[in-house]
Amino acid sequence: MRILYLSQYFPPEAGATQTRSYEMARYLVSAGHEVTMVTEVPNHPAGIIPPEYRGKLYERADLESIDVLRVWVKATPVKTFTTRMLFYLTYMINATLAGLRPTVMTRSGHGGSSAALSPRSIW
Repeated sequence: MRILYLSQYFPPEAGATQTRSYEMARYLVSAGHEVTMVTEVPNHPAGIIPPEYRGKLYERADLESIDVLRVWVKATPVKTFTTRMLFYLTYMINATLAGLRPTVMTRSGHGGSSAALSPRSIW
């Protein structure tokens, strides 16, 4: 099965969401599924995108057979309501544009909740 996994935070960033997403994707790959992880370019927690990720709308890489698609976000070290909304909005738009037609979509976010949805039941 082809699975599209959306997680704004993913290694090399550190944190619970990043670890949970990585471990779940690894498990799905080990179970024989093709996993594409759509995530942001690294910038957490400093809000600064490392030089090797700057100037790209997206970057694709393989991490232990996980197809990782990193999308550009409007990251900034200044955390205000407006900058946070731009940050989340740019991930939402770019992740949507980068998405493929998977068999199943899943996401991971704040609060530890996740959901798996079949696009056929949505569209």
